[in-house]
Amino acid sequence: MGSYINGGVIVGAGNMYDPIDSGSAQLFMMLEFAQKTQDLLVVTDTQGTPVFAYDFPYDYTYIAFSTPALREGETYHVYLGGEIEGEVQDGLYTSIASYTPGTLMQHGGDAAQQSSMNGGMPQPPDEGGAPDFDKARPDMPDIGVDLNEILQGRDLNELLESKDLNGLLTGFSLTDILTEEEIAQYLGNVDLSAFDRMGGRGMGGFGGMGGRQGMTSSAETGTADFTLTRDHTGFTNIVAAE
Repeated sequence: MGSYINGGVIVGAGNMYDPIDSGSAQLFMMLEFAQKTQDLLVVTDTQGTPVFAYDFPYDYTYIAFSTPALREGETYHVYLGGEIEGEVQDGLYTSIASYTPGTLMQHGGDAAQQSSMNGGMPQPPDEGGAPDFDKARPDMPDIGVDLNEILQGRDLNELLESKDLNGLLTGFSLTDILTEEEIAQYLGNVDLSAFDRMGGRGMGGFGGMGGRQGMTSSAETGTADFTLTRDHTGFTNIVAAE
């Protein structure tokens, strides 16, 4: 249900997004890469001094970190790879003697890769009930679908067979779990074009992390400047800078 970071050095990486509460006392950065990576990640300030370096042993799409070195309004640069020397513990560099930059990264742009990293997070459903469409997505039409009712008695092993479980964890649509015939049966004559206009993954997007549901990108055009503020902590669609 969200985490608070109030001090220390914190890092978490993987392939699904767990929100960090904006009420945290200490600044943090959340990065979403367009493609999975397991390269060394280094974040530097405008003087080129590394403030964070982490060599995660597995591939990841999302990484969140917090350190007392992060400053409000500061612009940072993000690199993958490069040559680094320093003290390291479990992949995290606790001190850095030198760093030769690798590939400079940029964020933003490319609407196809946008996600809800920075605000607009869907809220969890009421405890024990179906998703509340109005609360989760203000732009979603009210179709009165109760997923608990639809899935009652279904064999989950059969339902999830051949499905991309990582994809389902990061956001899913009705088309991921129901056939076209079942969608027609449950939705009847609902205007499905309303869902297409939402820019999600199809009809009726859901997701604990928002998934790729056409939310606002961290920048309209690609930029290598990662300017961190308390209102702007998430950076999406990170790719090599052009």
